[in-house]
Amino acid sequence: MKITAATLMVNVENKIEVGPLKLTVIHQVCLYEKIDGSIGHDVDFIDHTDITYMGVKVDSNYKNWTKFTNFHKEMGINFDKLIDEESNKLLREQNIKRMVSDLVSQSVGDVIK
Repeated sequence: MKITAATLMVNVENKIEVGPLKLTVIHQVCLYEKIDGSIGHDVDFIDHTDITYMGVKVDSNYKNWTKFTNFHKEMGINFDKLIDEESNKLLREQNIKRMVSDLVSQSVGDVIK
């Protein structure tokens, strides 16, 4: 058997705050080896959980979340956009490279065993 390429997919959870909204955002990061040997990555939003607004728990199912965000959009507050912006700050390329370094150093030994 010859391994010609490797791909690693991990879920990453980050706790963020956007004004009075606190939540955990989950992204899936796909790391892969490019033809030139460098590491590439793709990041996809998966879900958000543990949502509280002004200290009150918000049910994060699709129907309730849509109702909550639409209500605020009518007042000019786009929580989806604000959450994306805050998440992007956390998942900049520097942070992904550091995460790759941490993952490889922590898990390669476990994979080889």
